[in-house]
Amino acid sequence: MSNFKYKAYTPKSKGGRIEERRRVITQSEWFKDVDTLFNSLLSRENWPVPNTVIALGLGSFESNVNAIDQLILLQYLIDRLQIDSSKVTLFDPVSTELDIDFVTRLGYKHSSEYADSVEASPTPSTLLYMPHCDKSLYEESLGRYWRRDRLSRVVLLGNDLSLYSQRQKDTSSVSLVTKYIAFSEATHLPNPPEDLLNSFNELCVQYVPSSRTKWLSGEYWGDKHFFTSCQANRFYLTPLSNSPTSVVHLPLNRRIAWKKLGGITPMHRLRLYKQLSKARLTFLVTLTSMAGYALCPDSSEDRTLRQELSTLLSTAVGVTLCSASANSFNQMLEVPLDSQMVRTRIRPLCTRVLSPIHAVAFGVVTGITGVGILSYGVNDTSALLGAFNILLYSAVYTPLKRVHAVNTWIGSIVGAIPPLIGWTASSGRLLPERSDSNDETEKLKDIAAVSALPYLLYTWQFPHFNSLAHLLRPQYAASGYRMLSVSSPLKNSLVSTRHALLMLPLTAVLFPWSGITTWNFAYTSTLLNAPFAYLSIIFYRNIKTGKAADATARRLFHASLIHLPLTLVLAMYHKRSSNHIDKYMGSTETVTSTSIQV
Repeated sequence: MSNFKYKAYTPKSKGGRIEERRRVITQSEWFKDVDTLFNSLLSRENWPVPNTVIALGLGSFESNVNAIDQLILLQYLIDRLQIDSSKVTLFDPVSTELDIDFVTRLGYKHSSEYADSVEASPTPSTLLYMPHCDKSLYEESLGRYWRRDRLSRVVLLGNDLSLYSQRQKDTSSVSLVTKYIAFSEATHLPNPPEDLLNSFNELCVQYVPSSRTKWLSGEYWGDKHFFTSCQANRFYLTPLSNSPTSVVHLPLNRRIAWKKLGGITPMHRLRLYKQLSKARLTFLVTLTSMAGYALCPDSSEDRTLRQELSTLLSTAVGVTLCSASANSFNQMLEVPLDSQMVRTRIRPLCTRVLSPIHAVAFGVVTGITGVGILSYGVNDTSALLGAFNILLYSAVYTPLKRVHAVNTWIGSIVGAIPPLIGWTASSGRLLPERSDSNDETEKLKDIAAVSALPYLLYTWQFPHFNSLAHLLRPQYAASGYRMLSVSSPLKNSLVSTRHALLMLPLTAVLFPWSGITTWNFAYTSTLLNAPFAYLSIIFYRNIKTGKAADATARRLFHASLIHLPLTLVLAMYHKRSSNHIDKYMGSTETVTSTSIQV
């Protein structure tokens, strides 16, 4: 790592804090990765090495710790790029007199007007240092350099501009930001640790290679945005740089030739449908419904073995199709937000491989087919639960993600319904037949038996999802999802821990007491739940004490993927005897009487 030295002067009131932040940043692994990244950029032949810096919108160093962090990175860049301090200009309208004095003593210029700061760099290569600025400021800054002989000598270190372009709703014209990313190259900074997240998340280095500016006609550099609708002007869609989600309308006379995509093969189409259905999530949903079927102590009516297998297969196929339908509607409604998240921007609808109409058609067909199979091949109760879950997931949970953090609780209810579908598929009713008796204790046990597995799924989803949401909170915040991990990471971890602890009495007491499993399940399930609860407690404790919690959140998330299947397998292993087996294998009494008769 390059050995650079910071200026010694700091405001007296903030000197200790700045030195503390300086030590935290420079000793982090993230900082080492940033240094490696800039070493790689400097080794490129076509990278315009800046010799001037324009820093905009950092904020006040007197009151904002994020501004201090960003200043420390700026000082590193100035030293690494060997830029003279007299060629560094800063501007922010919220700067105080102390900030201006601080910047002046560092040897930098502080402009009193935005226009003066941008125009301070007439022709040399310029670094626009603009972390976390508004789109309008990026537009204005790019406009100042929007000439063929200047744009290729500008390096922009700021937000990923493709995020702003994807949010654009007006397709009749396209902003300078969209024009810029059509021909720029972007190199993302490493993901910062939690304590640096607010200062450096979603930043990247962007520039337009000089070789690409030669492709662009004078129309591109004009003040009028020539990008208009595809239908009206016979323009074709061409991918933007290397981003799978970015598209721009380019005229036919552009030197980047449009090439027709080859036909979609059946296997490729199947893979697209798997992505649209969220195949792994759908598999997990089907698995939980099968667990509900297996754990139900009563089988409906006097079905033969063939009928039992037919019902089991119809349940699996029906639940799979219902889940595929709900997930396709979910993706169709979330395209504008999914396009802004790294994790979801490669989905078929975001990349425009499938159209929204295609997704809706797929969702309608799979939904009607799934509910129909459950109704015809299983029973009406299971079909109603399947239809209700599709509506709850797509019509309530999905839009609620943009409105309130309570969406997580609604989503957990969605995850708790598939075991009920399996239960009703097996028994034909919610409560076993013995619930018709007058024994209040037996009725209470029956209610506990029906609710045990759905409540297990409901409870498990909080440590599972909340740990994932903690890791994705920068993307959730940038795309506009209302998540508890964004608004209150501490409450997010507390909810996760609370439900992880609730799983201990749930599996150790409720399952065996209700008659679903033997009491041996109380011991084996505790061996799984205790470490799981411990990981959740560590997750909460790290956030509460201000420590980095990404690693513990990741361990908790991975543990949840193992925890649920193992718990379900153990529950089925310790299941009490039921008429599933007795009907087809014969009970002990039946076998004994038959032997005596022989």
